[in-house]
Amino acid sequence: MKKQSSSIKKGIICCLSLFCSLSIQAQKLGDYIEIDSVPAFIFYIDNTGKHGLAMSMPAVYSDMLKKIDKYVKKGLIDKRQAELSKKGNVIDIKNYEESGMLNPKNKQKLFENLIPKLTEKGEENAAIIEAYCKEQNILMQEHFPWEYWASQLGQGWFIPGDYELTLFAQFYSGGIGKDYHMGISFLTKRGKELSNNTRVQDALTSITSKGGLISSTAKYADCGFRTLHRIQKTMPKLTYWFELLDNLNGAYKELNVQTCAIHKF
Repeated sequence: MKKQSSSIKKGIICCLSLFCSLSIQAQKLGDYIEIDSVPAFIFYIDNTGKHGLAMSMPAVYSDMLKKIDKYVKKGLIDKRQAELSKKGNVIDIKNYEESGMLNPKNKQKLFENLIPKLTEKGEENAAIIEAYCKEQNILMQEHFPWEYWASQLGQGWFIPGDYELTLFAQFYSGGIGKDYHMGISFLTKRGKELSNNTRVQDALTSITSKGGLISSTAKYADCGFRTLHRIQKTMPKLTYWFELLDNLNGAYKELNVQTCAIHKF
């Protein structure tokens, strides 16, 4: 009986493993998934076809809550994301603003010792920033509210670095730079071309229409984190493309761009 019971257990485990393998293989780019009940979509799959990266829907900032319904009507936030934000799933920027981090001098002081440690990869940066906050005896939610928000989504969530944002650009337009320019017709159709899910389509429209996406990679202390921006050129015809930029003008742009978290699968 014991041998038979053992064989049955092994059979069940094999079936479950096969099912999980098949379910992973069935996933494709643009698919809607939920990880830790967090709505997201797949934008990268590795050579095995079984593993990759998922991006969360754009986060909601605390100062947007008063006008949340207006943002929903404009299509900048979908209804379910608005519902999540009303339950506390927001990036609280009040403490960040009050801590003086919008001031380039304060930013430079915060980042000058951090930058040499940061990498191109978001998962590595998440651990680096957490350790840095402990080392400096500062609160992550006050100085790095984006990283703090991602960490609260669940284990394994992190803000993308330049590496992950480059993969996203490859998923959306083919890559970064003028060689991967986009026209109006391309942008209008792209969401539906990449996904059959309306939530994912809305998220892609939101991500690519407002400022860009924040990175966890930084190159210059007085600029803070980099951003993946959609560059616009009007002549001789209207075209767009993605670039990873530093905020060299001293005006910090995080509050004007989208924030999404990444999770491996």
